[in-house]
Amino acid sequence: KYAPWAKDRENHTPEKEEACSPDFIRRYEERTDFIMSVIEKSSGHFLGRVELYGAEWENRTMNVGYWFRQSAPGKRYASEAVTGLVAFAFDFLNASKLNAVWKSDNAPSGKILTRLGFSQTGLQKGLTDPKTGSQYDEYSCSLTR
Repeated sequence: KYAPWAKDRENHTPEKEEACSPDFIRRYEERTDFIMSVIEKSSGHFLGRVELYGAEWENRTMNVGYWFRQSAPGKRYASEAVTGLVAFAFDFLNASKLNAVWKSDNAPSGKILTRLGFSQTGLQKGLTDPKTGSQYDEYSCSLTR
């Protein structure tokens, strides 16, 4: 719902993610996007992705994004993975500021960002989902080092 580019995410497998690896590696080497697949250690199942994108290297700012399978909520996988992503951005990439957005009808995503210390920086009210026609608000938030 929140990641239209991942519409068949329930069909993702570790093998399909591995097939994407050359593109992910290229983007990593170009320092444009840092995309990481999340695989459940105990089962080997693909759970989702976390990523840093839109890096502005001159001011060390980048965006945080993530999506997880519908079967993964409530198990804290997203929280653990996003925590690791934030640490990677600050400790390895030396980011100074991270930005993220979340939709009002996706409160769990907002809770993750709030728990990590992100602060609300903006709100767009009354946006319309082009696929469903439903209304939502979109919150912007950031975290500085």
